[in-house]
Amino acid sequence: MGILAPGVQIKITDFETREELPIGKTGNVVVKSPAGIRKYWNKPKETKENIVNGWIYSGDIGRLGEDGLIYYYGRKRDVIKVSGYTLAPREVEVLGLQTPAIEKIAVVGLPHPKKGEIPKAFIELKPSSTATEAELVQWFKENIAAYKVPLVEIRDSLPISNKGEVLKRKLKDEELAKQET
Repeated sequence: MGILAPGVQIKITDFETREELPIGKTGNVVVKSPAGIRKYWNKPKETKENIVNGWIYSGDIGRLGEDGLIYYYGRKRDVIKVSGYTLAPREVEVLGLQTPAIEKIAVVGLPHPKKGEIPKAFIELKPSSTATEAELVQWFKENIAAYKVPLVEIRDSLPISNKGEVLKRKLKDEELAKQET
């Protein structure tokens, strides 16, 4: 995400205990800022749950780096629970974009009978790429923890919103519909 704006304070806390975590640990991004927060206006329940002593518990997953930068991994509601481990899809997406083969990538969590959920990456290759699904799975195996390695499906194109974002919900719904048949 970058560096803090003047007047903004940030800390990273455990999602359950709300205890502050040391630099380098991933958790809930908690912010204190002089700026107003319209999304909580006239919403006492949400305000009580998410604002404590002026600190806003955002529900965003991130960490503070030794370099002073803030690293963002996505929203807590978007995490994938794999065999008890928590996986932020954004982490796999950022890693995947480091390969010369991938143009676009979207990672979603799919139900799994033993693991709870598993990650699946929908990938659009760069025009010059001839990478296969098996090659990409192998690349992930070599570059990320085993529980984070996604199933891979290469598509000619990914569904995009008017804002240019990949429509992950549509991809997940399509996949769930396949599993029901």
